[in-house]
Amino acid sequence: RFHDGLPGLQDPPGVEFRWHNQLQSGVLRHRVLADDAADGTVCGAGPHPGLWGSHHSGPVAAYGFKAIKGRKFDTVIVIGASHHVDFNGIATGLWDFYRTPLGDIPIDKDFTKDILKASKLVSLNDSPFEREHSVEVELPFLQKVLADFKLVILVTGRLGLEDVKEFAKILKDLIE
Repeated sequence: RFHDGLPGLQDPPGVEFRWHNQLQSGVLRHRVLADDAADGTVCGAGPHPGLWGSHHSGPVAAYGFKAIKGRKFDTVIVIGASHHVDFNGIATGLWDFYRTPLGDIPIDKDFTKDILKASKLVSLNDSPFEREHSVEVELPFLQKVLADFKLVILVTGRLGLEDVKEFAKILKDLIE
């Protein structure tokens, strides 16, 4: 399988080859430089980074990750949009870890289970993760700015505005 019809850019497990190019280009090493984080930053939104050099969104994403550099979070929730699988709701999984070229990130299974119990919108569904890149391209940035954390991975399918509001409230309540 090939990503977006571009030859040689295979989706998982081949995504690490794209990451390797990014790591070699230095975007992760040099663009995630220390700025003092704004007190209270617990949420951020940004593009899923382009991985082929500075003219893509990698530098923009890296700049956003600077806000949490060196902070301590037990669990990080990464939400990405499905690009390849059409489905309703939000998908997640209860894997042991997520492997990146920078090492394995443990999945916070307890928090993931709490989300599954709290929201009818979320289901265990591996299908959206088979070819998806929107979450995994964020992970090396997180690994560069945070020392030790667990991960919750969510991929969104079709959601209405009320669904988004409902899920945001559920997440807020679970985090607090």
